[in-house]
Amino acid sequence: MQQQYGLEGLEKLCKLDIKCKLKHIIWNCLSQAIPNNEEMHRTTRLGNPWCKICGEDVQTLEHIIFFCLFAQMVWKMVPIKWDEIEDLRYNIKRWRLGLMEAGKMEDGNKQIGFIVKLL
Repeated sequence: MQQQYGLEGLEKLCKLDIKCKLKHIIWNCLSQAIPNNEEMHRTTRLGNPWCKICGEDVQTLEHIIFFCLFAQMVWKMVPIKWDEIEDLRYNIKRWRLGLMEAGKMEDGNKQIGFIVKLL
């Protein structure tokens, strides 16, 4: 089932009216293929796992996208509010699945395109 959603997500992403480079970056991000301080520190034991932007927490992918003080400022400016996926922010894979489901709403693909450009 998750494989199907992954392919569905890739298909939706490919259909969005944005540059291919953005599509590639977003797919890597949502597939958890973007390096972050926590991952690099965990695998190499080098460097510092803390966020270099805010210094408030360990820099995970979820922190970078949702919880960093800078990310929170950006999300507050977004004119889109999907309460259904708000609680899924703690797990990027579950958030991606929720985003794909939210895309089935009226103007969902348009809103997904906006979020992709934002990310």
